[in-house]
Amino acid sequence: MKNKRRSIRTGIFLLVLLAVLSSGCSRAEEAPDEGMMPVRARGKEPEYTVEGLSEAFDATISSARSLSPVGEEYVEGMLGIDTDTLRAYVMKIQTSGMGIDQYGIFEAADGRGAVKAEECVRAYLKELEQSWTSFQYLPSELPKLKNARVHREGRFVIYMVLGEDDADLAEGYLR
Repeated sequence: MKNKRRSIRTGIFLLVLLAVLSSGCSRAEEAPDEGMMPVRARGKEPEYTVEGLSEAFDATISSARSLSPVGEEYVEGMLGIDTDTLRAYVMKIQTSGMGIDQYGIFEAADGRGAVKAEECVRAYLKELEQSWTSFQYLPSELPKLKNARVHREGRFVIYMVLGEDDADLAEGYLR
């Protein structure tokens, strides 16, 4: 029953996404703050900030201008992550143009929360891939889903559904 409800929600999401994509929504381009770039010392807990990584990704990802942040309802409803267990998060999905590009950066309160968030992200991506395949919506975008990248480092969980070049560039900030 739970999987059926999630499948229905995913189907509704895809229909809403299609409607938004068709409407031609856009947002103003913002310049990233160079002082917010993430830093990582070797062998230590990552010194990322959610905002810093998001700004770095947006400055790097070719589809960044068509990505829009989603709210708490989406994160909790579609991913199943209780946002009260997060210190901070940013999740952006493509809302302009035709594609499935998206990324999420989640900072959990502790390691256990990060493990749970990673499990939720992986389940979301699996379900999204199944729904995308079932609806055969933009088959050219399916490789991005099949090659989605998920990282967990300390309290941080980062996922990317991007083209290979964009994902490689964004991952550069995680090293």
